[in-house]
Amino acid sequence: MDKTAKAIMKFRLFSVFLVGLATAFNTFAIHVGGRPLSAALLAVALYFVSLLALPIRRNVSVCANNLGKFIMLPIVYVFLMSMMNIVYYNGSSAIFPFAVFMDWILFLALLAHSVDDSRAIDFCLYGLSFGAIILSVLFFFGIGVEVNITREGERLSMFGSNENVLGIFQCIGSCVILNLFIFEDRLRLKKYRWLFVVPLVLSASMIFATGSRTALLILILIYGCSLLTLNTKRKFLKFLLIVGGFAAFIFSAGRFLTSESAMAQRFLLTLQEGNTGGRTDIWIAYLKYFPNHPLLGVGNSGMIDIATVNGVGTTDITGHVMALSPHNVLVEILMTTGIVGFFIMAVFWKNIWKAAYQTLGNFKCSMPIILSIPILIVILSGQILEEKYAWIVYAYTLACSMGNFHNVSLPRH
Repeated sequence: MDKTAKAIMKFRLFSVFLVGLATAFNTFAIHVGGRPLSAALLAVALYFVSLLALPIRRNVSVCANNLGKFIMLPIVYVFLMSMMNIVYYNGSSAIFPFAVFMDWILFLALLAHSVDDSRAIDFCLYGLSFGAIILSVLFFFGIGVEVNITREGERLSMFGSNENVLGIFQCIGSCVILNLFIFEDRLRLKKYRWLFVVPLVLSASMIFATGSRTALLILILIYGCSLLTLNTKRKFLKFLLIVGGFAAFIFSAGRFLTSESAMAQRFLLTLQEGNTGGRTDIWIAYLKYFPNHPLLGVGNSGMIDIATVNGVGTTDITGHVMALSPHNVLVEILMTTGIVGFFIMAVFWKNIWKAAYQTLGNFKCSMPIILSIPILIVILSGQILEEKYAWIVYAYTLACSMGNFHNVSLPRH
């Protein structure tokens, strides 16, 4: 390999790191010609430029041969969504789901890059985790922090992001820090790797401040599964970590439930009243119309019409009517693309989780199965189709299932 090719490969690694890093600042944008350009979009554009410098068509074919045609399923879903948006178009929503399409392109590019360089997908995850670290430090110093007043108390967000999305992103970043940086010492820092405990604590405080019950549940499950799947010859150390983690959880839960934080109040409402933050009301409002269009759904435009009639609509800053998120991806898919769209995405997710399980069995690598926890929970209680962190996790899982991860990244607990 000549010097030019090596330089391009290094630039690719740098740009894919930036893609992961910029995911933390997805709502942060600069204005060019009066139009906002998000940091994530600029990073992805730079990454695509680096990929075009060397051919990757063969790599896409290798991915298709190894992973089967199911990696093409999301694009089928995108065009089905577009078709339904045209059929039920009312001028209130975009016809083509551009964000989902671009996330799928990024997903495919990450897989193709991983065929050439097994470090690529690792660097993307490293960038994501450093984005989470930067956010936690900014949160500690109160930079970019926004306070939203709810009936349960104050919920914090940053740079205009949604509280739930911010909390879930921090959970995924914490998962990478705990497993790859501390347990596996990917950065080869030896004893200094324990310094990463500091951003873990800051991230946990940040998750509590967002008031996101979903994020807190994900955090608990991630920590629990990380300890249980820890592969080490020092069994006594593992025993101490599990017992210490369980004791810390019991102590923290006691203090948490007796506090007056927004998170505590929201959990108490859930336990006492079965409060789900209005989710069940929104599900009922949408799903009662599902029998009218079960096969192909009504598209985003149809959802907006249903939301307007049933009082579950909202408006953006420009005054355009939007449908309230059902906070359940399955409900959203059933309403917009019906049983056909549901089947397409169900097959896609089934293969992702199958690949995570096979990676655990074939390579003794637990990260894909641990990262599948937040994905599954968000599918059931949030929004994920347009979230870049989810597509990065998909690409990481499939790359690992092919054995395409850097040799120093193999589990070395």
